[in-house]
Amino acid sequence: MKSYLPCFVLSLLLFSSLDNKAQVVTIYNQNFGDANNLVFPAGWSAPDSTWGVDNTNISSGYADASGQTNMVIRNTVTTGTYALITEDIETSGYENIRVLWGRRISNNFTLSGSTIPTLDISIDGGTNWVNVAFYDTFIDNTWTHTNAGDDISLPALANDQPAVKFRWTVDIVNNLEGSYRIDDFIVRGEVKQTSVNINNIENQIDIRLANMDLFLMNQGAEIANLIIYDLQGRPILNSLCNNQVNKVNLNHLASGIYIAQVQTTSGLINRKFALTK
Repeated sequence: MKSYLPCFVLSLLLFSSLDNKAQVVTIYNQNFGDANNLVFPAGWSAPDSTWGVDNTNISSGYADASGQTNMVIRNTVTTGTYALITEDIETSGYENIRVLWGRRISNNFTLSGSTIPTLDISIDGGTNWVNVAFYDTFIDNTWTHTNAGDDISLPALANDQPAVKFRWTVDIVNNLEGSYRIDDFIVRGEVKQTSVNINNIENQIDIRLANMDLFLMNQGAEIANLIIYDLQGRPILNSLCNNQVNKVNLNHLASGIYIAQVQTTSGLINRKFALTK
């Protein structure tokens, strides 16, 4: 006969039904550090040393603008074509990958003939690149999201990859004034759907809450990891779960709606829950 820990249903409306709808998750977020640390993010590169991290004209005016430092290229560099390349970004386990970033184009940037950067992606370490179309013509010294604020969808080749690189390429015509700036580069994706029997997995995992501790109990499907996301897709808790009974404390979370992703050796389960303290 099974015995369970007490379950406070009024405190947590947890996993009352399986949510099969794909959840959008933030995979990567780069805000280029703080104003006192003007160095390139690890793994990022600008082969001609023309792009740089800067703490002037800080980002503002769009949702979640970090407002610390940003990446910039100025018209004051020698006329030529210049690239900015990210580190390898893993998308394993995710599909329908999309990106978005904040940008500021000064009034003088394109007057000399400099162009808005293009975006390319590579899944082979930078040997081959595929162009990704987006919209970016709003030029008035104001920070906004690129692509009119809509996520830029990537081709399917970016799905479920161990390493994806992104490259911005810009043609500069030398001039005393003008700059293009990037901040808050975000990569999002949907948890990849599997063909496993979800109901069977559900029956092999028991999930209970007692005194703000979440218990995951292995009853057939080995649990590997628990990730809790907020409704913006930001991971706020990541816990390894490799025991028969796993206890995860949620006391530090504010009341609200969350998404729990339970990773098992048989597949993924994504469920939405409401936490009330």
